[in-house]
Amino acid sequence: AIVSALASGAAVAAAADGPTAVVDAATEQRLRARMPDPAQDHFESQTGFVVQGAVLRRAVAARGGSGLAVELLTGGDGSGASGLLRVKAKKGFIVPDGHVGSIGLQFADGRCAVLAALPGYIGHVTVGSRGVTNVSYLPSSNHWRWHDYVHRRGEVDRLRAMVALAIDRNSFQLRSDAEAEALARRIRMYKAVDPTLGLYAAMAFAQASNDAQLLSVLQYMRADLRADLFDVLLLASRQPAARAARLPVVPLCPMLTQNWSLLASRGVKLAPAMAAAGQGLADSLWTTFEPEVSRALLRAIEEGELT
Repeated sequence: AIVSALASGAAVAAAADGPTAVVDAATEQRLRARMPDPAQDHFESQTGFVVQGAVLRRAVAARGGSGLAVELLTGGDGSGASGLLRVKAKKGFIVPDGHVGSIGLQFADGRCAVLAALPGYIGHVTVGSRGVTNVSYLPSSNHWRWHDYVHRRGEVDRLRAMVALAIDRNSFQLRSDAEAEALARRIRMYKAVDPTLGLYAAMAFAQASNDAQLLSVLQYMRADLRADLFDVLLLASRQPAARAARLPVVPLCPMLTQNWSLLASRGVKLAPAMAAAGQGLADSLWTTFEPEVSRALLRAIEEGELT
């Protein structure tokens, strides 16, 4: 089992030699590909995105109350040089700490992704042949969260490795409810350091049918981010306490492709433009839209049809 293996010999090796000291060379390469780029640890605005594996062509910020704007610093080259995108306040706006937003990223092949812009965090995005393979959020080194991250970095990277080993055929799925419960309880402690760990903890608690702990993850992340991540709220939406809050929800759609299948059963309806884009999903772990729907989707985001 993934958790039991990493909790024993493999985890000891990882603790001694780094998060990728696990099993064989192919696995090591797989894990390294999901690690954030250490070369970009801050933006002046404290918020932004780093894109690896694809050339970043353009970006748009959802209009509405967030007051956020984007500045494409460099598109990168799709291999060694990362694409860099700064998220900042619109001209004439004062954006208080805590404002979140949704950002559309388009790559050179025409595909796009819609991700949450979280204040004080840099979203590290890895793109593969089928779309976005990984997203991690790291505190910007000029933000107050950075100090906590530095002291926990080793364990956070080991947890990212655990998550990577639980991904099969572009789906996050644990082998048993017991394994899901064990992984969720371990990673939930680090959800403030990287909110995607909170997302994966919620996924694991949902698989284990542990509604109480799933709601706890949602409520903690609400208090920390002053917002809901779309997927976490979706997973917990059958509980009245989850639906009671009126907080910003980011991004504009599920971040993980597999969670699109939950929309109907949870009674969640997307805006028409987003629902139409959902007909063109790529076969990727993280929601990626094919070129034929990306242009219309980005236009809808930019023109304020999706807020």
